[in-house]
Amino acid sequence: MVTLTTLAIKNLFEEQVGLGNVKRYRKTSKVLWRRPLPGETIVTTCGGTIETIRTIETGYENKCVVVMNIQIGTSAELYIINDDKFFPRYIMCEKVFAVNGQRWELAIAQGEVDGHVYNSMDITFDAPWGESMLLTKGDMLVRIPGTEDDIYRIARNEFDLTYEESLE
Repeated sequence: MVTLTTLAIKNLFEEQVGLGNVKRYRKTSKVLWRRPLPGETIVTTCGGTIETIRTIETGYENKCVVVMNIQIGTSAELYIINDDKFFPRYIMCEKVFAVNGQRWELAIAQGEVDGHVYNSMDITFDAPWGESMLLTKGDMLVRIPGTEDDIYRIARNEFDLTYEESLE
């Protein structure tokens, strides 16, 4: 399998921008979130495929959150987002839930991404958080608006259930 550098994935994305294939989408889902435990390992799976594995280093647990996608039809994946990216992109609600003995809070997404459907061979590349990410045909390759290299993959099923094309 081919592994692309950060520059190559950026160039791939820019090529799609130039071809007019990139659209703006806004996230429409609700999520649950909590602070991770020191040393906790979060395995993100989508459609039965492991997407990322991250272990929280001691001292980092107050700088990021664990997010659970609760949209019906998704794989209820867990993933980690740094505070500086999570809090501006979500509206905090005052609802608290206990899930598997842990305290989770409800948040409503308000973030946007620019993205396109990836239609080539399977590749891997380094996600912005430093882990290898698999990109397969049909996945969405997205970038946070206003950034150059905050580019990552979202599985198509999860994308279709949690994003809609922005009309702005």
